[in-house]
Amino acid sequence: MANNRPELRSADRKGKKRCIECSYFAVLNENQVCKSCESSNESAKCGDCGVRVGDADNGVQCEFCKLWYHAGCCKVSIKTYKTLKDEPSLPWSCKTCKSKISRNLAEVERLREEIFNLKKELRELNRHNNWVKQQAEDNEAKWEDRGRIMAEQAADKMMERMREKEDKEKRRNNLIMFNVPESDKEETRDRVKEDTEICEHIFVQKLEVENFKIEKVVRLGKKANGRIRPTLVRVEDEETKWRLISRGKMLKNDAEEKMKKIGMSPDLTKTEQQENKRLRNILEEKKRGGGRWKIQRGRIINLDVPYWQQTNYGQKPNYHSVHIRAQMQKRNESDIDTERPNTTVKPTRNAEPGREDPNLEAELGLSGNVEEQQVTKETKNEEAEEERNEATEDENQNENKEEEVQEDQGN
Repeated sequence: MANNRPELRSADRKGKKRCIECSYFAVLNENQVCKSCESSNESAKCGDCGVRVGDADNGVQCEFCKLWYHAGCCKVSIKTYKTLKDEPSLPWSCKTCKSKISRNLAEVERLREEIFNLKKELRELNRHNNWVKQQAEDNEAKWEDRGRIMAEQAADKMMERMREKEDKEKRRNNLIMFNVPESDKEETRDRVKEDTEICEHIFVQKLEVENFKIEKVVRLGKKANGRIRPTLVRVEDEETKWRLISRGKMLKNDAEEKMKKIGMSPDLTKTEQQENKRLRNILEEKKRGGGRWKIQRGRIINLDVPYWQQTNYGQKPNYHSVHIRAQMQKRNESDIDTERPNTTVKPTRNAEPGREDPNLEAELGLSGNVEEQQVTKETKNEEAEEERNEATEDENQNENKEEEVQEDQGN
């Protein structure tokens, strides 16, 4: 191994000796070797046999651990040694480093495979993420469309309700008359005048209704031979309309035959006509099944069952208990005014719910009066219910006539 260090000047040689290895003046160790040669000797020792590799020895240096090896110790052929000597850039590795390199290569291969799998999973995740993102965008657009559709539907329903309300308001004072004799005059003004006179005659002379005003009389539908068109009559207020419709049943008992055929009904909107038609279909099915049925207040009512049992409450009001409580309160107030001790008898614990103690009734002397008042109230309720039933039956008898009105209005 050559010494490439420069020679020291005489002034720098003081206290220093010449190294036996490199012949350079320096501070020597106990072996008379400088620190540089000592380190080079350590690095120049053969990694296999431990003997120093000199310049005259065929030595090769490991590319990785930087240790020198005798060519013979490493079983490097002469041809290979010459090739390494001629081409210093060619790498050479010892057995130890070669085994480490093989292990490292296996680990690198494993890591490479893991990286490949991670990249594959990452691509799958990106693809799934893109799919989820697309689905989210589609769902967002779908919900926006659904919200817009729902808003449009709500707006349409609102407009429909407003139109229905306006239509009801326009028809509020209208009533429809069927089978009213139609005028044969050619002029429209004369026909309207004659129809108005006939309606006034029916209302005043036949139905005995006074103090009203007819605002409009119109024939519905196109004129056809042999067919009497329905007549729409508009009066001044709704109360007059219902008074006329409720008295329309009086025409059934009239002496004139043409008056018996005249029917009356309110002017219904298309929605009310559809609902009325649906209820009539249900009523026909109920009647075919047996029993007495009718339409009352938009519901199908069984006439063989008390009305209060068919309501949402399902129980009859206890007028008896209400009256007893009122009398007790009145009695307590009179006791306070006259400064008398309160002699009210408390109801027993075993009394039936909804009824007071019979001893209290006997003390107050109200048993007979309460029963009479209860019977009177029930009688009045039954009479009012019968009147409503008759009005509903009159409306049901005009079913076919109302269907003709629907056809005429459709035309």
